[in-house]
Amino acid sequence: MQFPSSHYTQQAERRGPSIHSSHYPNQPLSHNPNSTVQNPWPNGLEDENERLQKELNQKVSTLRSLSIRIGDELKEQNTFLSSMAGAFDRSEGVLRSTMNRVLGIGRNSSGCSLYCYLLCFASLVFFICWLIIRFR
Repeated sequence: MQFPSSHYTQQAERRGPSIHSSHYPNQPLSHNPNSTVQNPWPNGLEDENERLQKELNQKVSTLRSLSIRIGDELKEQNTFLSSMAGAFDRSEGVLRSTMNRVLGIGRNSSGCSLYCYLLCFASLVFFICWLIIRFR
C-alpha cells in the first residue's frame, strides 16, 4: 500500500522534531559551563540518568555478591554430600557383613536354635516396649 508523501509529513509533524532535525545542534554535548553550545536536553535528564546508573550499579553489585555467596554455599553442600556418600558406603559394608553373618548362622547345625533365641529376644523387647508405652 502506497501512502502519499503528505502522509509522512503529517506523521512527522505529529511526532515533533527528531534528534536529527535542524532544531538540535550536531555537536556533542559539552559539560563546560562557558561553552556557547546550547544543551538540547534538560539538565534533569542527565541527573536522572546518573541516578539510574548508580541504582543499576548497586543492583549489579548486589547480584554479584549474591551469586558469589550462592557459589560458596554450593561448594559447601557438595563437600557435605560427598562426605555423606562416604558414610553411606561404609554403613552399607557393615550391614552387608552383618547380613552375611546372620545368614551364615542358618548354615550351621545349631542355626535353628539360634533363630528361635533371636525370635524370642526380639519378641521380649517388643513386649517390654509395649508395656512401657501402655502404662505410662
